[in-house]
Amino acid sequence: MPNPAVALVGGSIGGGLISGHMQSRAQDKAAKSYGKSANAQTQAIMEMYYQTREDLEPYMKMGGKGLQDYYNLLTRGPGEFEKDPGYQFRLEEGEKAIDRSAAARGQFFSGKRGKALTEYAQDYASNEYDKFMGRYYKKLDAYGNLMNVGQSSAARVGAAGQTAVGQSANVQMGAAGGRASSYLSKGDIWGNFATNTAGTLGDYAQRYGAGYGREASHTQTLGS
Repeated sequence: MPNPAVALVGGSIGGGLISGHMQSRAQDKAAKSYGKSANAQTQAIMEMYYQTREDLEPYMKMGGKGLQDYYNLLTRGPGEFEKDPGYQFRLEEGEKAIDRSAAARGQFFSGKRGKALTEYAQDYASNEYDKFMGRYYKKLDAYGNLMNVGQSSAARVGAAGQTAVGQSANVQMGAAGGRASSYLSKGDIWGNFATNTAGTLGDYAQRYGAGYGREASHTQTLGS
């Protein structure tokens, strides 16, 4: 007939083993879930970053084109405004008007006509030069604005990248901490099982040893 004490000890150890195995599996599942969740979050973060970069890509290209045009125009310079066909045409039309006016007053060969022509040419050249340079700087400003759009877009992409990297790192670190906690809990489970098993066996040995000692003493007394 089985010893009841042995059966009790075996049942206690077996129950602890089953419980420890179940708890250990639960911790393994928890550790895996941390990893899956972290990977899913990281993927979502990076997809948002890639979408941001895709959305801003046309503006960055526009800024790059603006930079190239700005550089070309700046190195080429404004040019010579006197060579503008429109400039020459307007100058000649103004001079013709002065000539007609002088001829109508009988002053075509007078000094007044020459003076008027000189003053007109000087004033006209000054005004046209201001307009010419204004158009030049206006083009530079337009290209500069495109450059600023591209620069700000590139800065936004860079900031989005830094944010994505930081968020991904935090998610992965959190998952690593969760997995480490699960593994530590698993170690505690089996550590507690070993401690409890040792205690149960020690208790059984103490009780069995005491009973065996009494039985041996009783047998010796009967023999004598």
